[in-house]
Amino acid sequence: MNISTEFEYFYRNISEDKLDNPLLHKHQYRALLNYDIKCKGKDVFLLVFVHSSAKKFLERQQIRLTYGSISDYENEHIEYIFVLGQSPKPEIQQKIKDESGEYMDIVLGNFVDSYRNLTYKHVFSLFWVNNFCSNAKFVVKADDDVIINIPLLIQHLRQQTKDNVLTNVLECYMHIDTNP
Repeated sequence: MNISTEFEYFYRNISEDKLDNPLLHKHQYRALLNYDIKCKGKDVFLLVFVHSSAKKFLERQQIRLTYGSISDYENEHIEYIFVLGQSPKPEIQQKIKDESGEYMDIVLGNFVDSYRNLTYKHVFSLFWVNNFCSNAKFVVKADDDVIINIPLLIQHLRQQTKDNVLTNVLECYMHIDTNP
């Protein structure tokens, strides 16, 4: 997932008045809270970015205590980040800042955290991966209400790699008629 030099130059240097096409995405993403060395100098096999609502502190903690506690599995390194937007409530923003300082796994985008802004959150997540963790061999997107079986996922990804099945692939699974 690399952005061409020409596009990056355009994206970073274009002036607002030149963006008059209504179909062109105008938001310039910035990380307001960022642990930008999360992947630096590491051989990251898997990066899991978890979309989380700004107010879902308990859900993030549960992930840290369960599957998010697995940082190495069978010699494969795993990193996790929680991707959030800004809360309009100053007290929640402060709690997020404190949480980020304690766990160093929060990436806060410069957009309001809301259901209507999920597209912003997803594009921002990919922007972050491209800029700060492009060395990850695999990237998984999850929500804060999903549990991931990390050992099984690592085995699956290893098998796909061994069989030369995965090359620039987007893999998706949807479970139909299942209960949480």
